[in-house]
Amino acid sequence: MVSITQVDTSPRWRAIDDLAVWKRVIGGGMQLLRDYGIFLKAVCGADVVHLTTSGRLATVRDIAICTTARLLKVPVVYHLHFGRIPEIARAGTREWRFLTKAMKLADIVLAIDNATANTVRKYLPGLRVETAPNPIGLDVLPVPVVSQSEKKTALFLGWVLPTKGVEELLQAWTACALDTWELVLAGPYNPAYHDMLVSRYQSGSMCFVGELPNDEAMRLLAGCDLFILPSHTEAFPYVVLEAMTLGKPIIATQVGAIPEMLAGGCGEIVAAKDVGALAAALTKLMTHESLRDNLGSRAYEKAVSCYSLAVVMKSISALWKQLAAR
Repeated sequence: MVSITQVDTSPRWRAIDDLAVWKRVIGGGMQLLRDYGIFLKAVCGADVVHLTTSGRLATVRDIAICTTARLLKVPVVYHLHFGRIPEIARAGTREWRFLTKAMKLADIVLAIDNATANTVRKYLPGLRVETAPNPIGLDVLPVPVVSQSEKKTALFLGWVLPTKGVEELLQAWTACALDTWELVLAGPYNPAYHDMLVSRYQSGSMCFVGELPNDEAMRLLAGCDLFILPSHTEAFPYVVLEAMTLGKPIIATQVGAIPEMLAGGCGEIVAAKDVGALAAALTKLMTHESLRDNLGSRAYEKAVSCYSLAVVMKSISALWKQLAAR
């Protein structure tokens, strides 16, 4: 039996899309002091510390926690929960240097995908590196819906931001939209950015529905005929995993762990910012129902066999037990 105590270090002093450095430094510093105090209470008597990081300024916290755990002789699993590692390692950024310090203090470095794991092994060959993808509970999603309507739905679900490839998607959609298809964009947006998009890419076959409660967003995903995520950058996007688990055909960009997730014929992958490739993929899937069915079926099978909560947690808990026994 494994007992878990969680210390939540996610930012609560700013909006998640507010990346102003001064807010992150001041607010993050104040939260670090508070979270570190909570961590000190939780680590006493613990057998293993599992530290999940998103990098950037959080690496300062990571070094403090890993150092403390080492002083207390509590082993650490350092979980790299983002997909920028190959880029920042090649560039030798300050963030990479801080990450390197934290990783060297850990007993196991846990990577979110194989590209991350291979990069860490290349630059820090003495470390023990394992992989663990994002898991998903198979019982938390609604039942997939097979559309009986002649009008099909292509869905984008996420923050409506330039870095999510929204403008490339609208350009591609304008170029290849079919009368029998509608593009739905669901997710929070800045009103001014939304107005610009609507004025620039006018089309009666697309609509913005704004931010939705999670249950409603998942019902929308369960009922769509095609899911699209044309992001410029991602780590291991959970929404792609949700779409796979619901058996949806997927078009996504070749960033982060997406190529690994959709490998084996589980989706269509295009280069980020490539409007022509995105339009071609849209046309291909919108006009071939059997291809959509095949992609969705393979995506579901892979989600169940590789990314289910039971499978991933069995692997992680085995690492915890090894460290605790040692």
